[in-house]
Amino acid sequence: MSLNDIHLPINTVVDLYKNVLIESTASIPEKIKSGTGSINYLGNNKKHVIILVSYSDTVYLPDEQLNFLTSILTACKLSLDDIAIINIHRTGPVSFKELFKAVPAKSVLFFNVIPGAISLPINFPLFQVQSFDGINYLTAPALDKIEKDKTLKMDLWTSLKKIFKL
Repeated sequence: MSLNDIHLPINTVVDLYKNVLIESTASIPEKIKSGTGSINYLGNNKKHVIILVSYSDTVYLPDEQLNFLTSILTACKLSLDDIAIINIHRTGPVSFKELFKAVPAKSVLFFNVIPGAISLPINFPLFQVQSFDGINYLTAPALDKIEKDKTLKMDLWTSLKKIFKL
């Protein structure tokens, strides 16, 4: 194995680089206590936008998907500072009530995650913006699948324009 193939957990990288030469607006992962333990998320959630993903092999999401998501956020006039990325594969079982108590939400985007994963009592078709209990929801396929398919990109963009009033 070469040095280029070493992958460190995000918390280790944060500990290694506490003092940097360039100040970044990107957020260090937050840890919020909830009724079932702690919920880790990436971002500052300033605009209460939760992005739910499920990856077993990474803390939040792979670099390629993070780069694609960042470009989507930029098009929506958002940044990592405005959102909370939660990898529900890592949180363990959590209900939407516990999740939203720990991490406030106005909009929730599910990427390759079904609403039932957080015990949400509704289900809806892909790319259909759904409002429930004052929160906008959107389900979509995995980010890597969307990135490779122009039709899926257009469907996602149409839905995001509705949610973020673009």
